[in-house]
Amino acid sequence: MESESYFIIALGQRITFYREKACLTVSDISGLTGIEIDNIVAYENGSLSIKVEDFLKIIKALEIDSAQLMEGIELKK
Repeated sequence: MESESYFIIALGQRITFYREKACLTVSDISGLTGIEIDNIVAYENGSLSIKVEDFLKIIKALEIDSAQLMEGIELKK
């Protein structure tokens, strides 16, 4: 469970990094993806596991691929 929490938090940090790098707000990402702002905030702060469909929408909106988003994130044992 600890490694899952670490992964969720690290993934959220990467989403935030790429969103800010693209000069987009949470509201911008919400508008581009149709995902509720509250869910995006929860994904970014690691308090909610991201749904696969939302993950795909976010990487498309950020114009990156999944490997870029997950680069450097390792599962802890």
